[in-house]
Amino acid sequence: MIPQPIKNSKEQQRTAQKSIVQNAFENVAREWLTYYRPAVNSTHHDRTMRRLEVYLFPWIGKAEISTLTPPDILKPLKLIQEQNKLETAHRVLQVTSQIFRYAVRTGRAGRDITADLRGAIPSVRTRQMASMTEPEDVAQLMKAINGFKGSITVQIA
Repeated sequence: MIPQPIKNSKEQQRTAQKSIVQNAFENVAREWLTYYRPAVNSTHHDRTMRRLEVYLFPWIGKAEISTLTPPDILKPLKLIQEQNKLETAHRVLQVTSQIFRYAVRTGRAGRDITADLRGAIPSVRTRQMASMTEPEDVAQLMKAINGFKGSITVQIA
């Protein structure tokens, strides 16, 4: 067996620093996006990338993914919630969960910590719109549509 040379302290520090940079949340997220890219269309990919750049990278992008805790993830989500963007907060949490699951598969995180945040953001309240159920109301609507004399573009729409 050939003896391995002993690394000096500076070399060990550089190796450790390189490992931290490679395992930073932002780098793992970008790697996941590259992996995920073939499965989605370009609009969805761009929208996901934009959400990460705006809502997560400024707060947790440089942190090593294995050292992040649920409160670290919750802070940017609460900022989104304070802007009354609940749907966006839920989508950012969903993407973060996918990134953590990818990190678990690649051996850079022990588990998906976003599972602990289930229920931390209130649900989006949907409002049901009234619909026409009476035949007379539907007939009146159909007559109004057929009698419309606007431009051809609007008629086709």
